[in-house]
Amino acid sequence: MVRQLYFNPAKREDQRFAKRVKWLGIALACLVLLLVSRLFYLQILQHDYYQTQASKNQANLLAIEPSRGLIYDRNGIILADNVPVFSLSITRDQTPNLANTLNQLQSLLALKDREMQLFKEDIKNHPRFAPIPLIDHLSQEQMAKFMINQYRFPGVSIKTEFMRRYPLGPAMAPVVGYIGRINSKELKHVDPANYSASTNIGKIGAERYFETTLHGHIGYLQVQMDASGHILKHLGAIAPVSGDNFYLSIDSRLQQVACKAFSGARGSLVAIDPNSGQILALVSSPSFDPNLFVEGIDSKTYRSLQNNPDFPLVNRAVRGLFPFGSTIKPFYALAGLNSGVISPDYSIFDPGYFKLPNNEHIYHDWRRSGHGLVNVSKAIEESCDTFFFELSLKLGMTRMVDVLNTFGFGKKTGIENFEEISGLVPTPAWKQRTKQQMWFTGDTLAAGIGQGYLLTTPIELAQGVSLLAMQGGGFKPTLLLKQQAPNGDWLQTAPIRFPMHDFKAEAWATVIGGMRQSISVGTGSYHFGQAQFGKPLYTAAGKTGSAQVYNLNNKRYNKAIRKDLRDNSLFIVFAPIDHPKIAIAVVVEHEETAGFIARQVADYYLLHSDSTAIMMKNEEANEDNTANDDENE
Repeated sequence: MVRQLYFNPAKREDQRFAKRVKWLGIALACLVLLLVSRLFYLQILQHDYYQTQASKNQANLLAIEPSRGLIYDRNGIILADNVPVFSLSITRDQTPNLANTLNQLQSLLALKDREMQLFKEDIKNHPRFAPIPLIDHLSQEQMAKFMINQYRFPGVSIKTEFMRRYPLGPAMAPVVGYIGRINSKELKHVDPANYSASTNIGKIGAERYFETTLHGHIGYLQVQMDASGHILKHLGAIAPVSGDNFYLSIDSRLQQVACKAFSGARGSLVAIDPNSGQILALVSSPSFDPNLFVEGIDSKTYRSLQNNPDFPLVNRAVRGLFPFGSTIKPFYALAGLNSGVISPDYSIFDPGYFKLPNNEHIYHDWRRSGHGLVNVSKAIEESCDTFFFELSLKLGMTRMVDVLNTFGFGKKTGIENFEEISGLVPTPAWKQRTKQQMWFTGDTLAAGIGQGYLLTTPIELAQGVSLLAMQGGGFKPTLLLKQQAPNGDWLQTAPIRFPMHDFKAEAWATVIGGMRQSISVGTGSYHFGQAQFGKPLYTAAGKTGSAQVYNLNNKRYNKAIRKDLRDNSLFIVFAPIDHPKIAIAVVVEHEETAGFIARQVADYYLLHSDSTAIMMKNEEANEDNTANDDENE
């Protein structure tokens, strides 16, 4: 019997459906488990993190720029301050279309291409959330136009800020310097976070040297903002810390007198208080207006300064390299007397020239008729070249180099200015290394009267005469008098002794005596027909200098030659002799007015006389001197 099988399609379908439901249930259970696990992870394990992120969605941290410290002179006269201005700033992450916004603002506010370029450069140095100034100083007309159209510019706002100002302008530029837009290279040398709200940084001078302390420390403001970037609520703040205030040793009134005395001539003057090393005046002429750089100088103006043949952007006081001329002679005389190579009574007869044995070359004295019988005092008084040709051979280059190094020549003084360079005190080894030439006796003779390869900066020369004034007990030059912290605490700076070798008292007396005679009857009173320091109402010790910039091939100096080929004039002086209060070094390029300029500065500082009256007295005194000097032309 054959068994008949019965197939039930409905039952098979039910089984299949039940299986599917089962797997679907398992899948749903897995998904629910996964969702619960994720919720547990987010809500429990990551609660703190997402709570912070949620807070950030409604609160922003705005960086607050600290107030830059002020700079004063020694008498409390302001040299660099901050003035309130209205600026226009853009926050990029709140601006939907930056390029379109910039185009519309340029058209609306008549912005210069230079302002647009500076903004694009600033973008590279600041994060998207930081407001970046587009215009540092809004005019009243620009403010009115923007306020009417502000609704069109999300992320653009007007802020009250402080702009750096230099009230004394060009007179103080070599000392104070200026601030300007910060660049990526400069950001590498500071804390970027501390400059996230800043667009400016010190570029040169005191502004650069004291940058970190002048800048201060950034603050933060926590605010609640809407989607358009408008502040709805202040949630808290960390106050910024202002920068320290600095008091420089400069006497700004003396500085202005010195600047005026140059009358536009090229050159430099440095005046120091020998009792402390404090720099009273530091002039580079001609100068420039540092206020031009604060808002960003335009390319046309900058090129005109760069291409100016008088080089106003060069700080001659710390970067100018000049031959010593005869200002070097007191230092060599001191070396000769101290070493016993010569005595105060040692004399030579000067016929007006010097010749080496077995050599036909003639080295002329500046006075072609000669000085006659000359000892060391008279040689300083009358600046006798022949005497110092002789002395240089007796000393030898090693001792000459030693005495110059002793007074700090050939090395940076270390004043508070990063732009300072050092002068040059050459040696035979230096010449062989740099010129691939041997040292000749003629090189020593040239060095003996401050010519040849010898170079100094005005600040080095001022340091040297300051140490002469104190007879070796002087101090290192400094521009910093004191500084004041934001809490009112004062930091007073102490003078730093300059390390000096001992010199014999007789050597000091002889050299300073010769320098005193130079002022009263020698080249310091009248030289080459040109008024020099003259006869002041106080005791003074000084020395003239004249340095060639063009080789005349032993021909007489002729004022008919082009001005840029004429000699530089130099002058060093300190006064009063017994209790020195000021030491001055002056260099004037292609003019013979160094002593005359030094006199005006010394008179103002020591006598506080009216400058016009001082000049009249000088002219009267110099007229008397003219009749007594038969060598002048």
